[in-house]
Amino acid sequence: MKKIFTITILALVFLAPCNTVVGQANTVSSGRFDWVKSYTGTDRQNKIDNYIVGSVTDSDGNVYILGQCAFNATFEGVSISPIQYSNRNSIVIAKISPSGDMVWHKTVATKGSNGACAIRMNGDTSLICMLGLSLADTIYFLDTLYTDARSEIMPSDSLDSRNGTVFVTLSLDGELQEFHLLQTVYVDYAGHQITTDKITGNAADSSTVSPHGFSDCTFVVDNNGNIIVARKAWDFVDILHKEDNQFVRYSIENGLLSGIQIWVDGHCRSTIFPQNQPKNWNIMLAKFAPHFNNLKNFHYLFADEQGENMIWPVQSMAVDSHNNIYLTATGSVATSFEPATATVSQTSQVYERINNVNSFLLKCNNNLIPLYLKQLSTQESDETVYTGELYFTSLAFGDNERTIFLSGYTQGGQNHPILTNDNDTLDFFRKAFFMCFDTESGQLTSYGNTKSSIYSGMPVEATEWHHQICIGNNRVFVPLAFKEKIIGGTDTSQVGTGMMSGGVYIWDTLGNDIGFISIGTESDKTQPGYIVSMYDSILYLSGHLISSSANFGGLHLSTNGNSRAYITKYSDPRFIIPHITPNSINNITSNIGIKCYPNPTTNNVFIGISETVLKCCAFSIIGREFDLTYSDRTIRTETLPKGIYIIQIKTDKNIYKQKIIKL
Repeated sequence: MKKIFTITILALVFLAPCNTVVGQANTVSSGRFDWVKSYTGTDRQNKIDNYIVGSVTDSDGNVYILGQCAFNATFEGVSISPIQYSNRNSIVIAKISPSGDMVWHKTVATKGSNGACAIRMNGDTSLICMLGLSLADTIYFLDTLYTDARSEIMPSDSLDSRNGTVFVTLSLDGELQEFHLLQTVYVDYAGHQITTDKITGNAADSSTVSPHGFSDCTFVVDNNGNIIVARKAWDFVDILHKEDNQFVRYSIENGLLSGIQIWVDGHCRSTIFPQNQPKNWNIMLAKFAPHFNNLKNFHYLFADEQGENMIWPVQSMAVDSHNNIYLTATGSVATSFEPATATVSQTSQVYERINNVNSFLLKCNNNLIPLYLKQLSTQESDETVYTGELYFTSLAFGDNERTIFLSGYTQGGQNHPILTNDNDTLDFFRKAFFMCFDTESGQLTSYGNTKSSIYSGMPVEATEWHHQICIGNNRVFVPLAFKEKIIGGTDTSQVGTGMMSGGVYIWDTLGNDIGFISIGTESDKTQPGYIVSMYDSILYLSGHLISSSANFGGLHLSTNGNSRAYITKYSDPRFIIPHITPNSINNITSNIGIKCYPNPTTNNVFIGISETVLKCCAFSIIGREFDLTYSDRTIRTETLPKGIYIIQIKTDKNIYKQKIIKL
């Protein structure tokens, strides 16, 4: 009995509201920054070389980071780049303990350009990292210096270039388990492979064409160990014709290329001749068997493409327990281009780029076939009016995979965004936000938003990198940057320094404001946190600083002239129990004198009421109203999409409200 009493007291303490009000949100004041760690090195001219692109945690609370680093980078004074190729960017993988100590680190450095792409936890036993590499004659690869990359690190049948994408698998102790080099090689209209001096069959053409990798993308690992990679299908090469000294574009789209070859570890695994000549802005999913033994399947996501478009690299991917795949991406082109459209492959849905920038969420089955697409754009009020930019940045599953959450933000614009599939007008005008969808139907179930007095969203330069949204115990954690002041749900109070600041905004899963974890900064050039990983009651937040400084509670970090990548640990014991929002829709109970049954329902609802009913309607949790038909104590709800609703019944005497769940 004494133990039960103690737990009850702790629960009451954890559930007590915070004190500092930010609109409807409360600044999360009972948590604390335990430590902040960072690495820095000499940036290249007009470049930022020190930043983290992804992080994951294991079951013991260790955090693993993947990032870029300058050639002479140090982590808390410890060198992390043993070989120094001046003015080139290197890659670092590191394990950091819950106490903030660097347990181990691995570095990749060459004389060429290299890019860290994505990191995934493979079960709770190993890490898989995706890297874009230029394998030069000398390469420092995960603690080993190779002097002849072509023969030592990656044998090849016939390819002349070592550019490609490397997938590295490490144990949680940092031991190298395996690695594989992926490349794409183009095939011309005559079926000939295009590499050095093998271009068009014309002896006057002698341009060098290098194999491409899969680096402008991300990946997931399904429950069978298969690796699914999303690649931009920018399948073209510009070849210099020596006769007239003019470049000619050879592409699958214009028919001068007939296909691509996918090479793994120097051997051709598959030759793909796509039908219907997919445009360069299409996206291709490729599924590889474990250990990249073979290419099991591939699929282009769009068909019958029309118009000009540019879809950025897929920002985020997720896979559920049934091996369904979810991905989010953003399309962007110059405003002078005509709108672009396409059919979502093997569905009746249409993708349409209406504005300068808009985004979409796509679900595919385990055969890579699209199931549905959810697109966010804005309505055109005038063809000459620039209507804004909409970015989706990250995906994460809710409890039991019944919902999937994505984060995003909007800039500029004249109109509120429209979820085009459902014609829902959403309050995302110049705001950072999250959206929640039912994974089965794709129906929007909730969303939350916040804004700044000038700018809010993700860090500006971080739009090219992957972000992480976290979901846990009825909380949604989204990292964001903002200019001047962040404004809560009711616009009644503000926090901020007047400069470029950041932190993590927190909502409940229905979109009610909970709080904001603030990182104070002192410069317009500062790019605050953009990566969040969660373990138990701990948030790991990472970001980078440019010619500035930041305050993490009582901790201070300064850049000293170069960019500085940081990771910080934020602890709050309340995070380990579910959050309860007062007066939220989940806490609304039946009015006295009315009963609705069955509830949940799959069809109609019956009410026990003797008064004369004048009107019935339903409100979704995002405020959308549905008129309902009432007859003989029966409310017809079969047309309502799946979700949670408040049924409002107006009679000749009262107005009643009742929460129902439509299955």
